[in-house]
Amino acid sequence: FIGFGAVVFASQLGRGVFAASRAVIENVNVPADTFIPAFTFISQDRINRLRKTEPKERNFMADVVRAHLELAEGYLGLMQTGGDSNGCKV
Repeated sequence: FIGFGAVVFASQLGRGVFAASRAVIENVNVPADTFIPAFTFISQDRINRLRKTEPKERNFMADVVRAHLELAEGYLGLMQTGGDSNGCKV
């Protein structure tokens, strides 16, 4: 999960990584299930100091994915019908 305003450059993130808002991740390989705090610059020598993601972060990631899928389905429905029941046109 890449939080709002986070930057990932020339890095590899393992499955289940949670990069909180405004984290900066540059030139590192982040292991799976790692939590990167907000407003943190991460370099390879600091990776081992980070904790694992906890259930609250995994639940948040799942909620965000679910919300995005619901939005995508809604937008596709609007595109297929040319609008919605309120007369909005796409």
